[in-house]
Order: sequence, then C-alpha cells, then structure tokens
Amino acid sequence: MNKTHFDLSFKSSSLKNLPFGLYQVFMLFVAPVTLLYFNIIPIEARFFVLAFCALMIYGIVRKEKWNMEMLGIREFHTEKELKPYIIFALIGIFFIIGSAGLNGMSPKISTDNALHLFLLFIPVSAFQQFAYQGFLIPVLHRVYKSPVRIVFITALLFAFMHIIYPDALVSLPLAFLGGLAFAMMYLRYPNLILISIASCGTVGRTTATNSLVSWLPKTPSWHRSW
Repeated sequence: MNKTHFDLSFKSSSLKNLPFGLYQVFMLFVAPVTLLYFNIIPIEARFFVLAFCALMIYGIVRKEKWNMEMLGIREFHTEKELKPYIIFALIGIFFIIGSAGLNGMSPKISTDNALHLFLLFIPVSAFQQFAYQGFLIPVLHRVYKSPVRIVFITALLFAFMHIIYPDALVSLPLAFLGGLAFAMMYLRYPNLILISIASCGTVGRTTATNSLVSWLPKTPSWHRSW
C-alpha cells in the first residue's frame, strides 16, 4: 500500500466475496442503529451497543490478521503528510462554528463541556474514525472498486448513524458532508492516527461552541449521550 494514497488494489486474505462483505457492513453499521432508532434496543443502552460493535470489529481484525498498515496505523515523517490534516481540521472547525453561528449558538466553555470533551466526544470520535475509515473503507473495497462509490457509501452510513440524534434536518446533512470529507481525506492520505487527531480537534473546538451539544440524543443527563 502506498504511504500517501490508499491503494485501491489492496486485498486481504478474506472478504473476497460480495455477500460476506455486505453482511458485515449491515450487521455493524446498519442493524445496530436501526434497532436503536426504533427503540427495539433502548437508547440508554447505546454505549453497550457501541462496545459490542467495537468488540466485533476487533474480532474480525484479529481473525483475518489485519496488520497495522491495513488499518491505516502508520508513522508519519514529513510536513507534507501532516499539513493536509492541519488544514483539514481548521476547515472543519470553521465550518461547524459557522453553522453553529447561523443557528444562533455562541461559544460556551463550562465544566460540563470539558467533561463531554474528555470523557465522551474524544474517545467516541476516535472510535468512529477507526470504524468508518480504518475498517469500513477496506471492507467496502472488497465489494466496490470505485473510490467514488466507496466515499459515498461511507458518508451515507456515517450520516445514517446520526438518525438517533435530534434536529435531523440539521445533523444529517452536516454528518453526510463530514462523512464525505473524512472518507476523501483518508483515501488521499490514509493515516488513521492523523485523521483521528484531526477529528478530535474539530470535536473539541465545536464542543466549546456548544454546537454539538444541541445534536445529542435527548436524554436526561450528559453522560448518557454520545
């Protein structure tokens, strides 16, 4: 695999057939969200669902013997590799802050926001990048060869995850645009560590603006949200 581009000729020892690849995508990225949305699984149990999906992905990666490079976990040595992610994170920050401003939200730094940031959003944000970029994109590549299709499906599934959030008319389009941006960035510069840092940086700054808090699932207390 090229160090600066996602190699679309990459294959692993399994997931070579269409049904099995689509089955994994459905079971990990569609079924859990659907069950939560229709309250078949109580929304309060979403952390357990998240943990279950994380364990399933870990089991698949271990069973198929994915190496670090397959997951996008690699070193970066040059400013050329780092600069695109810095620019990417800054654009994301200003975009979401601008969107928050248009919705009448203003910067708000508080103890609750700090707890959201360090105990909730950063870990979940990092896991999302692992699941959607480090795992889902290689899986989709076994099924589809077109990078355009891979980016679109990744973004669609990322947005679909947000149907359990309130204000869907706002959160779903923004999540889809974010999914497109993250997937395109990862295909161009496949580094899971850098894209996770960029994602966490964007989440951290937008948490301070209170822009993400309004999109959380409507539950009585912050620690039940993700």
